[in-house]
Amino acid sequence: MKRLVGALAALACLLISGGCGINFGGGNGGRIEFGSSFQKTSGQDITIVNPHSRFHLSQNVAWVAHLSQAAGSRTLTLSILRHGRRDTPLFGTPITIRHVNPHWNALASGVPARYFLSLHATAPGTYILKYSRGSKILAQGSFKLLP
Repeated sequence: MKRLVGALAALACLLISGGCGINFGGGNGGRIEFGSSFQKTSGQDITIVNPHSRFHLSQNVAWVAHLSQAAGSRTLTLSILRHGRRDTPLFGTPITIRHVNPHWNALASGVPARYFLSLHATAPGTYILKYSRGSKILAQGSFKLLP
């Protein structure tokens, strides 16, 4: 149990320190794109480099969440679920992301794919990421882990 709690804390730290957010006008909302990495492009947008949603354990998983509306809060929730007949959380409680700019409507982050194994993910498997504010889902997307 201590190892799982430590893994959750490390993921939250990676999301805060390794990620970024931005406020941009327009665009499609409510989706998460996956790929090898992300970059800030001209203007005020974040894009995925080498888009794909299937990751071997030796690769990095990067994502950009295009929120359906501005974050609207300094705190958001990130849920990671294993997709199945009943989508189930990888762990008992979602991760609280703090220090979010309430005006941001895009968030980006990434971790090594192998990291999800420390959260009791299995490969192969399909996983769903959801960013929410309270009960309002702001963005979601899915990716596959491969051996």
